[in-house]
Amino acid sequence: MNVLACDRWSRLVPAILAFAIGAIPIRAADNFIALKAERLFDGKSKAFLHNGVVLIQGDKIADVGSNLAIPSGAQVIDLGDATLAPGFMDAHTHLTLDYSGDYNVRRLHELDLNVSEQAIPSGFRDFLFGREPDYTDGIANGPEEIRKAVRFEVKNGADVIKAAVSGGVLSLADEVDTPQLTPAEMAALVDESHRLRKKVAVHCHGDQAAREAIEAGVDSIEHGSFMKAETLARMKTKGVFLTPTLMATEWVMGKLENYPTALQAKAKAAAAARSDMFRNAVKMGVKISFGTDAAVFPHGQNAHEFNLMVDLGMTPIDALKSATANDADLFGIAEKVGTLEKGKRADVIAMPGDPTADIAATERVFFVMKEGKIIRKGPPIVQGAAKAIESAEEGAPAD
Repeated sequence: MNVLACDRWSRLVPAILAFAIGAIPIRAADNFIALKAERLFDGKSKAFLHNGVVLIQGDKIADVGSNLAIPSGAQVIDLGDATLAPGFMDAHTHLTLDYSGDYNVRRLHELDLNVSEQAIPSGFRDFLFGREPDYTDGIANGPEEIRKAVRFEVKNGADVIKAAVSGGVLSLADEVDTPQLTPAEMAALVDESHRLRKKVAVHCHGDQAAREAIEAGVDSIEHGSFMKAETLARMKTKGVFLTPTLMATEWVMGKLENYPTALQAKAKAAAAARSDMFRNAVKMGVKISFGTDAAVFPHGQNAHEFNLMVDLGMTPIDALKSATANDADLFGIAEKVGTLEKGKRADVIAMPGDPTADIAATERVFFVMKEGKIIRKGPPIVQGAAKAIESAEEGAPAD
């Protein structure tokens, strides 16, 4: 089996989606900043607030409300016909990889990558030249080796433990729906990780592996393509999150010719199963976190996951929750981010119009504030937004 230290935390806290990558931070004023928009989604409610205001002081939210009184002298940024929301998070990405092109070319290129780019233990290259892998390489057999692997990763700074407990779509040598751990190994994985106060995410497509992972007490199932209704019901009972990564399947199915024949067959099987699985999960009320598997598709297209979720029966509000409050809950950082509430970090985005009427608005985020600093100032989407953001940059109150 393969146990890898997951760098999810370092990538995602507070982890506004890749929309903002590459932007230059603009330092916010030391006094109050008031963000205004026609609508406000606080990350937890079932409906928007109208005439929303987020009041910010320093790097924290000072207050949130509808038609909120704004302190005299506050810097006002009026974003007009837009929706304010907490910063979006993606619970499943691979920043150092890119499988969105030709699979075979990528596999050959990996031979020349250094270990920091691989983001896996240093034994990888020795393994290529005949070294027998062990738990320091993320390869472990038996409950005691599993525990050693977990301890090794935690000692080296892992914030969460991720394990491959069933086969993968993009791996050549295993079936996509077969278990790769015994129940005893699964129990050891979860027990040791939780004993060290680390959460456990498991790559899992197969139903049997998912059932055993859920019974062992994992925190999230990543992918879950072949999970049956009975497994989903148990998942709901135990409060396990589903991170569906719909974008990955969507991309692979659109580029099948770029993958070896064996992977094409696995991709088709997973795609045929995952839509019904996701619909059932939504209907049954399974906790769903937003995760895309970016790197299987090009980074920066993450927000299209919202559209896929809604197309498969999720309400737009619940889709927005998945990338805000739900992800924060899964990560264990809900006291800091995930909702627009007094005292939380000032991580705020704005998207044009009403995303409940057009969920694709999530793909057109034009304003990003991270910890009280304006990170993104995209092209104006609504009348008056350009003037407001320009005033914010100059440190002058907006009209």
